[in-house]
Amino acid sequence: MLAEYEPWVISRVTDPRIGIASTLKFLPTVAEVKQACEAEMAPIHRENARRKVEEDRLLRLAEPEEDRANRPNYEELQRRCHAAGLPIGETPSRAAATEQEITDLKAKYGISDAAWDDLPDVASSRHGTMKPLPIVEAASIVGE
Repeated sequence: MLAEYEPWVISRVTDPRIGIASTLKFLPTVAEVKQACEAEMAPIHRENARRKVEEDRLLRLAEPEEDRANRPNYEELQRRCHAAGLPIGETPSRAAATEQEITDLKAKYGISDAAWDDLPDVASSRHGTMKPLPIVEAASIVGE
């Protein structure tokens, strides 16, 4: 059983001055010697477990191996998203739609003149103030 432990552990446990013999009145049993050896090894086991956790953490936080040099910057992502109809960041203000754009929207979404006239010209903001609703965005209220 002692062969399972490092020599320094055996020396500490069997030393008559500081080992198990100094704490017991009778000769120790095999179970008591094993328990004393495990108690000596406990700080080593805790340190090894702490190091393992730290190594695992560092592996998870390691830099990715992919080449990040060719990734698009924020401005490029804004441009791509805006082109796809998903603006990110500040949305540039738009001028009111021309008559031709309105006609095209009506045709694209199948909106009649009566339905178009029923669309509101203003929308409430979160704070209760009124602001003009751009005409181009009004068509999106009806749905695609």
